[in-house]
Amino acid sequence: MWQCKHCKERYVEEPKDHLCVNDQLSHHFKGRRAVLEPLFRAFLQKLERLQGVRVSSDKTFITLAGKKPFGIARVAEDRIEIFLKLPVTAPISPALTSAVRLHISEMTHFFTLKSIADITPDIMRSVMWSKDAADNPLKRVAVQQKRA
Repeated sequence: MWQCKHCKERYVEEPKDHLCVNDQLSHHFKGRRAVLEPLFRAFLQKLERLQGVRVSSDKTFITLAGKKPFGIARVAEDRIEIFLKLPVTAPISPALTSAVRLHISEMTHFFTLKSIADITPDIMRSVMWSKDAADNPLKRVAVQQKRA
C-alpha cells in the first residue's frame, strides 16, 4: 500500500501519474482574486459530505468524480464555473444554466460561484444528483422508465 505524504491518497502501489491535489489545485488560482481559492475550498468541504467524491487537478480544469467523473470546475478571473453532467430526469435548479452551447464535452449545465452565498442547498442537491447519476447508471435508467 502506498500513500501520498501530501494529500494522504492511498493506492495499492505507487502510481506513476499521481498529481497531488493539494499541491496542484493552487496553480489554478494564481493571478486570480484572492477570495476564489478559499471559496473553492469551502465548496470542497460541502462536497465531502457527499462521500466518495474525488477531486483531481488537470492543467486547465479541476475534475469532480465519484466512481466516474460527473463535473468539472474552471477558475476564471473573478469566478469559479462548475459544469455538471445531469441526466434528462434531473430536477433542474433555477440557479443552473444550460451548457449546451458551450460545447464542453458531456456537460449539460453549469453554475457560477462568486461568493460563499452562491453555495446553496439547491446547488448542492444538483451536484449530488449529478454524482449519483454518474455512479449509478442503472438507477438512472430505472428512474427514467418509472417516470415514463
